[in-house]
Formats: sequence, C-alpha cells, structure tokens
Amino acid sequence: EMVDEKANWMSLTRDQIGGKRLGDIIMPGSHDAGTAGIDETSFLVDRNILFIIAEQFEPMIIANWSKTQESTVGEQLNAGFRSFDMRIADLEDEDGSFRWWHGMAGHEIQMELQEISDFARDHPEEVIYLEFGHFAKPGDKDRPTVPIPDYRKDIIAEILLEFLEPYMALQSELSSNPTINEILSTGKNIILQMNDAHIR
Repeated sequence: EMVDEKANWMSLTRDQIGGKRLGDIIMPGSHDAGTAGIDETSFLVDRNILFIIAEQFEPMIIANWSKTQESTVGEQLNAGFRSFDMRIADLEDEDGSFRWWHGMAGHEIQMELQEISDFARDHPEEVIYLEFGHFAKPGDKDRPTVPIPDYRKDIIAEILLEFLEPYMALQSELSSNPTINEILSTGKNIILQMNDAHIR
C-alpha cells in the first residue's frame, strides 16, 4: 500500500519534527481559507461602496477577488496544507447560514468543518492549525460589515464543537508553544486559535 506523502508529511517526518515547537515549523498554509465556493451569485458580505457598485455592473470582478483558492479545505489538507486562516460570516438576514467569507461568502461552514474532522480522524499524526478571526455580518450604508451578535456566536461555538471537539487539544494540556510530540501526546491533533473573546 502506497502512503500519500502530501497527506501524511508530518507523520513521515515525525523523527525530524516531533521535538520541534509548533512556532518553529514552516508549514504550508492558506489565507482566507474556505473561499472555493465563491462565485458571482454569492452573497456580498463586505458592503463597501466600491463592491456595491461593482456588484451591480460586474459581479465576477468581486467574485474573482474574493475567491483565494480553487480547492476546498479538505483538498488543501490532502495536498499538505496544515495551517488555515478561517473567517466566518453570519448571513442571518439572508439565508440564515454561517459561511466562510472574504469579500463575498463561500460554502456553508459545515461542509469544510466535516472535511477537517474527517482528515483529523483519518490522519491522527498530522497536526492541523486553525485560526478563526474576522467574524462579520453584511453591513449597511454606514458600515461595510457589522459585528455578529453574541447569541449567533453561541451557535457558531456549538457548530465548531460539534465537528472539531473530538480532535481539539485543550490549552490547559499544552505549553504556550508546544512541540509536535507534546500536541500528539494529548491524543488530539487540532490546535484552534480563536480570536473572538465571546466564542473562546
């Protein structure tokens, strides 16, 4: 049986990287991850005046700018990516969903959270680093985006726990800059940095 080197690079190099701290390892990463689902029909989250004008005349321009990857997060994980910048938009007033976003909104978050969960389960020696920030709702004429209310953040927290909790290392079990071996010794392989105090 052939081992997929990209999907298993951390376990294959564990002898070299196991004792290294997370902050000392250069790993492939993805900025504005989760935007593969954006197209010209996507909801506009960042309602700045330039985007609003462009959306009326040529929505493909904003879609092309907003979409930073062609691949889903699961496909990126299989290609060797281990670090992800995750941004969630609350479309409570549009279709009630939570979606990844960068300018426009992409897939509902559940799709890629399932991919992350499946990968973490199937590759227990691959450490995945997820950073969550830039939580927003589509704005109004005065502000391009507005904050997500706490009661909706509570739902985001529940969704994240539903998919990721079995694989998330607890901060209380780790040093501030843990080694790969230290992380994996917890029996978990997801490090989640939450940049929202309410959700954290």
